[in-house]
Amino acid sequence: MSKTTLLRELRGMEKEQLIEIILQAYSAGKETKEYFDFFTNPDPQGMYEKYALQIDKELSRVKRGRRTKARISVIKACIRKFSSFEPGSELVTDLYLYAISHSLLTEKNIYFSETLFNGVKKLAADAVVFADKQGTTKQLLVGIERMMDEETGTKHFRRLVKEGIADGMLKLSEK
Repeated sequence: MSKTTLLRELRGMEKEQLIEIILQAYSAGKETKEYFDFFTNPDPQGMYEKYALQIDKELSRVKRGRRTKARISVIKACIRKFSSFEPGSELVTDLYLYAISHSLLTEKNIYFSETLFNGVKKLAADAVVFADKQGTTKQLLVGIERMMDEETGTKHFRRLVKEGIADGMLKLSEK
């Protein structure tokens, strides 16, 4: 069903019917409940901390030999889901920075797969595109610069993040 179809259906309902549908949706699923809880009692900082913790948890997944089991898809999903609550573009940009910086920190202690290295590189490119759309490019670049100055992570990984930023800038110039 499209948004237009849903909108048409909802406009045809009375207030009591709408209330009943919202209550059913609230009871039906965890994600819907979480959305309505945030809607009625917005706490962007608390939500940020929740998703930052989920990113930390994913990055700390390891198997024998201190090799990572982290999945970049889960990290991207955390950012996407946090963004869906519309907490403000600055906080979403901060979560991108958090994911990148904690990847750099974690990589010093855990062996990353090539897939995860490339995933974080693409995440950096995605962060540039997002920041450009939202007007938070300066915030993102200052955060990346700080990471590079602190020499967080190995030289190889920092170079990949820089390449990801350059790839994101290239995508912007192609448009």
